[in-house]
Amino acid sequence: MFDVLILMPEITKGMKSIGPKALLKIKNSTAILDHQISQLKQIKGLGSINLATGFESERIKKNITKYSKINIVYNENYESTNQTESVLLYLKEYSPKNLLIIGNGILFKNTFQDCTKSTKSKIYLLDKPKQNFNIGCNDTADIEYLFYDFPIAWMECAFLNNEAMESLVSLSKKYSLSQNYLFETINLLLGQNIKFHKEIIQKKNIIKISTIKDIQKAKLFI
Repeated sequence: MFDVLILMPEITKGMKSIGPKALLKIKNSTAILDHQISQLKQIKGLGSINLATGFESERIKKNITKYSKINIVYNENYESTNQTESVLLYLKEYSPKNLLIIGNGILFKNTFQDCTKSTKSKIYLLDKPKQNFNIGCNDTADIEYLFYDFPIAWMECAFLNNEAMESLVSLSKKYSLSQNYLFETINLLLGQNIKFHKEIIQKKNIIKISTIKDIQKAKLFI
């Protein structure tokens, strides 16, 4: 059993007048969030789906009333904090045994089935470089750290087991992590000897919406 946290609190650059990226329509009435939810619900062993919101949270709430068992974790400081703050808010309110974290605007298909039986923390890497994915890791047996422009692209999603989440909560009591992006926090966990395994995903099954210009690609993707 695993739970999912989809990160969507921030104001995407250039989209403040348009609204949350998660609600952008990519085909007919299907929004980015609709596609994410439909793909997740196909995976056996899925527990709860949780949305980390901030910017225009009420609009997102209104658009998910058609779904059942979806929780909202609201980051009221979304303008002054980063992704890790939303993860910590979720962990303080809920106690998942395993947690899949999905970045904002990440569309996927035929992915994450491994979460059903996994007990290992993982990061999901692309088999080949792809536009809009600019954080990655070195081509080494073990993941040492994540950073910009490394050769193996990270798809901005991670799977945390109980050990990793306990370590994160413990770190948050010693250090201020509210400004950390998710990749920075993963690096801290790696520094605490939390091992992350590599899960390689075919790039044809992943796309990232970074700007309005990417919507046309998304229409072809789904």
